[in-house]
Amino acid sequence: MKKETLYSIKRNTLSGFYRIGRLIGLNKNMVSILCYHGISENSEKYSLSKKSFEKQIEKISKHAEFISMEEAVGVLNGAKIKGPAVLLTFDDVFANLMEIAPLIRKYDIKPAIFILSDPESANKTELNNDEKLLTVEEIIALHKNGWTIGCHSATHADFSILNQDEAKKQIIGSKLRIENKLGIKIDYFAYPKGIFNENTINIVKEGGYKAAFSALPGCITEKSNRWILPRTVIDSSHHIDEFPTVYSQTNFFIKKITDRFKIWDRFFNV
Repeated sequence: MKKETLYSIKRNTLSGFYRIGRLIGLNKNMVSILCYHGISENSEKYSLSKKSFEKQIEKISKHAEFISMEEAVGVLNGAKIKGPAVLLTFDDVFANLMEIAPLIRKYDIKPAIFILSDPESANKTELNNDEKLLTVEEIIALHKNGWTIGCHSATHADFSILNQDEAKKQIIGSKLRIENKLGIKIDYFAYPKGIFNENTINIVKEGGYKAAFSALPGCITEKSNRWILPRTVIDSSHHIDEFPTVYSQTNFFIKKITDRFKIWDRFFNV
């Protein structure tokens, strides 16, 4: 059996579970956070074409309300959102994001972007992308249009090998530098590649952030850990038919079961 056929069976199976979950109210008030990277025609895994992104936004808008960072984080403090709701976030912030700004305005979306404080020294190996990053002027323009600005470290370093001083420079030093550069307060941090440990979490707390974002699976609830908030990373491998299943409560529930027993691994190795 061809791999594409197998993926189609997987998508249809999960979509079926999603519909069941929707019928029983499992996805009724879910608050999901999506993590995007570049919008480009290049072949990099985490780059989406503008056309693909537009299709995804259109489909998401039919199933959920787009919310702001403040609204999403408000859930941690007991705020109720009549969902389903979705917060869009972008890591690394390549300059090609400016090409989708009109689309963002069209759907009245208030995204959050996580920027580097020292893009000139960015670790291109860790970024897996050599495209140009947003300029300070472009970031300020997006902020004026309602985009939340967060920190994504100084240089996108490999957090798995940082010592204490380096980690503080990447987390606290970068926050102060961005605030001085942009003249705005930075309240949110996103771990590069979703890598974190107890030490980095403690440094984020020490730095005065309100919350931090990982790449763990799941939706936001009042019980979520605000220092490792889950996000669904969207890349070029995602098919439009996976929306909204891919960021649903149902999908994460099924994923726990299938991952535990490695069901899909066995299925694809048949």
